[in-house]
Amino acid sequence: MGAFLIQGGGGLTSADGTKATASSEGSVAGLTQVKTLLSSGSAGWGADLPAGSAADAFGQGQAAMVIETEALAKTLADTYSGISYKVVELPAGSGGKGTLQFPTFYGVVEASKHKTDAIKLVEYLTAAERQVALAGAAGTVPAGKSAGETWKGKHADQAAFLAGVEYSQPVPSASGTSDVIATFDNELPGLAGGDPADILGSAQVNLQAVLS
Repeated sequence: MGAFLIQGGGGLTSADGTKATASSEGSVAGLTQVKTLLSSGSAGWGADLPAGSAADAFGQGQAAMVIETEALAKTLADTYSGISYKVVELPAGSGGKGTLQFPTFYGVVEASKHKTDAIKLVEYLTAAERQVALAGAAGTVPAGKSAGETWKGKHADQAAFLAGVEYSQPVPSASGTSDVIATFDNELPGLAGGDPADILGSAQVNLQAVLS
């Protein structure tokens, strides 16, 4: 869902996550596009299908297309290996190309007695060859550019996921934003008959409260 807001030229927050932009013109344009797809019957929520999730719906032939993270490829390989499919970038919206990224991080406690060893472990795990191996096993995309190029050579059929990194925005991660996003997500099932501006207006107020 967030990808459509970004493609419209908006997003729940600014790219650096410090300012609420949920009610911006671009965000409303993006969510209105989603409403149009839902209202026309061209799109639906994965949870509304018998399979219960987008990945399973696609694997079981209940959906012709899904918008998912790179984890979809691993799910299909592990559970629906007989499915033939193609991964492509999302088309540009009125605000250009846009998608979401869900980064993960290694953290080292400043006061840890083993800080030096912990940093060495992180350096080991983030070496290019380890990034490629871990990403392949977990169904993710490496963070480093050199590792990404190596990964792309091994997973050319999934190159669209890596291409999207260049214009992606991270999911808001500031303290309190996860609760706001959960509330926003709970309102989305009523989008087909609702007002995108009203839904985003509520998210704007809640985000401003936690980011101020």
